[in-house]
This record gives sequence, C-alpha cells and structure tokens, in this order.
Amino acid sequence: MFCHKCGVQQPADANFCIDCGARLAARTAQPPRASPPPSAPASQALSAQVRVLDAGDKILFSGGDRSAVEKALSKYLRRGSTLVSPVGQVGSSWVAACGIPTQSVDLDDTQTLKLADVAKPGAATVPERPTDGCREEALGLKLIIYGPSVRAVQMRLAYLKQFGGSPVGDIELQNEEWVVVCDMSDGANTGYRW
Repeated sequence: MFCHKCGVQQPADANFCIDCGARLAARTAQPPRASPPPSAPASQALSAQVRVLDAGDKILFSGGDRSAVEKALSKYLRRGSTLVSPVGQVGSSWVAACGIPTQSVDLDDTQTLKLADVAKPGAATVPERPTDGCREEALGLKLIIYGPSVRAVQMRLAYLKQFGGSPVGDIELQNEEWVVVCDMSDGANTGYRW
C-alpha cells in the first residue's frame, strides 16, 4: 500500500502514513499516479521571442522560433512594408527583413472630434506632416511619438523642432514601435496644432 498524499510505501496494517502522517483512506497496492509533466522549459519560451532591429531604411527580425519571426514580420507587412528578405535560418536563428511601413494613422481624427472642426478661420496654416509612418498622441504639452523605425521618429522630431519641440529621453522600442516623448511647451505659441 502507498500513501495517497506523499507516495511512500506503507505497512499493510497502517491506518496513517509513516512519513507524512496523512490518514490512509483506501488500501491500494498501486503507487500514486505520476505528477503531470512539467510545463515547457524556459529555453522554449526564450526561443519564441523575436528581436526587432531598426537598420535605417529596413527592419530586421531575429528569433529562435520560425513561426514567431513570421508572425512579427506579418504585422509589418500588413502595415504596408515591402518584403526584403523572407524568413530563413542563419545558424540557429531565424531571420527576415522588410522595409519601413508606409501605412499611417490620420492624426487629425479622434473618435468624437476632428481638429479641422475646431480650427479658427484665418489661423496660420501648419506645414503638412511628413509621411514617415509615425503617429502622435497628445498628453498635455507633450507628444508621444510612435514610429516604425528610429529614423522615422528622428524625422518627426526634426519636423517638430521648427515648432519648439524637444525630445524628452531617448527613442526606445516598445511593442514593435519606436517611441519618444517630445516636449512642446517651448512651442506652445508657434502655431503647431495637434
């Protein structure tokens, strides 16, 4: 007989486990069931991670799992990127490359209001935003700039400098987009509207 709690073999006449003290409910001649197999090893979880690298006018993908690299690449292709290099294996890594996405969000639109509806007639015209694939989110007198590459975000920052904008911190990769905060407080009276 075996203890149902700890699995230690028991004498035939025992009512309590000699190891853990648990009450032996039913007498059985079989050992307890094996525990379920452990979850996927950490190395498999790490192989599913994909690094997204900005290479100027191209985006590079690298990872230990082919399907994870294909998934990351497909997100960029859906946003208008052109395929430069299909997914292929280099050593033990899977790699791919694509161009910078061309699809962008119309930043003048919000869910309830269009900026053109509240613009004052006769107000100074704002130079057209560059078509760099970036989008902006206003947060008080700061803009959060999201872009498909470091170069695209740098181009948007250069555009915003003419309105008194200055970056706060470095450009960082977050959720497959390059992000930076731009302080517009110095340019509050230059005519830039977001």
